[in-house]
This record gives sequence, structure tokens and C-alpha cells, in this order.
Amino acid sequence: MTDSLHLYFCDITIFKNYFIVVMKEGTDITVGHSDVLFDISKTYFGGKQFVYISNRINSYSVNPNVYKKINEIENLAGFAVVSYGFKTSGNVKIEQLYFDKPIEVFDNINDAKEWAKSVVKNLT
Repeated sequence: MTDSLHLYFCDITIFKNYFIVVMKEGTDITVGHSDVLFDISKTYFGGKQFVYISNRINSYSVNPNVYKKINEIENLAGFAVVSYGFKTSGNVKIEQLYFDKPIEVFDNINDAKEWAKSVVKNLT
């Protein structure tokens, strides 16, 4: 299963066990945005375990309350970040403080996809 969604704040590519999100440049991510992503995860994954891959191509900001909301997604098995620079890697270290779920940083999308598949496989 592969599907693509193009929203006003991000582009999402949905696969069997994970989705890849690319936020739009300059977006300020709020709890409202995370609610939209939560609804999309329910539509495509139901109660099945999945991984969120954040492909950080663009620069954007995130309200810290978003992380609390993400932790409420019971079937979220993990969170992967594809980082293309030192600043993004530093941001992830701060984000890790807010997450109750596994979070990993990668320097390419293929490694993130493989990690996502293995995380979900280990839970089933």
C-alpha cells in the first residue's frame, strides 16, 4: 500500500507500516496539525503498529505540546528523523526528552525505512 497526501502544511507518503512526512518550509507546527496527522494515522493504520518518519528537508518549528499529543498515539511504534544537518540533529536531542517512544536519527531515508520496518516487525 502506498498513498500520497498533499496538505497545506506537509506532504505525506503512506506505506504499509510507516509514513514519511515532509513539513513545508517555515511552517509553525501546532497541536491542530498533530490532530490532522493523528486522524490520518487512524484512517490508514487503524490499530496496527506504525512508525512516523520525519524527513527534515525543510526548516520549520514545533510547539512542544505537539510531542505530548504524539505520545498519545497508542499504536505509534517509533519515530524516525532523517537529518541533513547538525542543527537538526541537535533539535532531535531536545525532542527525545519529550518522547516515550523509540526515536532514532538517520542521515538517509532508506536507513529510516529499514528501521521502521524492523521496529514494527519486532512488535508483531
